[in-house]
Amino acid sequence: MEQTLINLVKVKTTRPAPYLAVTARRPHQTARLILRSLTSADLGDYHELRTQAEVMVFTSQGRPDASLAETQAKLDLFMSPGGDGIYVMGVEERATGTLIGTVGSHLRVDALGWPALGYMLRREAWGRGYATEMVAGFLEVYWALPREEARGGLAVDVSTVSEGAEEVREQIVALTLDLNVASQNVLRKTGFKQVKKWIDTENAPLVPLCFAFSLERPE
Repeated sequence: MEQTLINLVKVKTTRPAPYLAVTARRPHQTARLILRSLTSADLGDYHELRTQAEVMVFTSQGRPDASLAETQAKLDLFMSPGGDGIYVMGVEERATGTLIGTVGSHLRVDALGWPALGYMLRREAWGRGYATEMVAGFLEVYWALPREEARGGLAVDVSTVSEGAEEVREQIVALTLDLNVASQNVLRKTGFKQVKKWIDTENAPLVPLCFAFSLERPE
């Protein structure tokens, strides 16, 4: 797949209706995990997650949090009222009750024009299928949310739609760095398809090569 620039086209589609407040969202259970709203009680576990260099290297921040206060500021973004406009959930291991990650849609409109999915998982939980399980679990929650027509349409990247299409099925996208093969595999396992790669000049001087994956809303 060749590198291409972002090229937006206006289409008619749907999107999630305004979300319920974080405190009103219901938890969702999978075989081994509980996906739930984050609370102030999660600060300790969340700080441990965000101080793991192996985890943070693949985030937009690119480095571990420098202090508990920095983690608190990030956590505040996912609780009411700051988190009411996005849909990010804490991931709790059912067997231990420990917060081991987060998963959700952290942007209603990303660089490709669609809502974006992202996740983080503690290194101790890697290699156990948790990432695939929590992404699949979140998608069950996400696709079940109420929908609305996107008024005025959405400007989305041409790589995510058929040429000339004016009305398309809603999508959610996920962006990964080229070196993050593990996350690319998770996305493929949960139904995403790679649609684009490009140089992210907005994050200079790093300027990483990014891969974009897309998933259509089920019928």
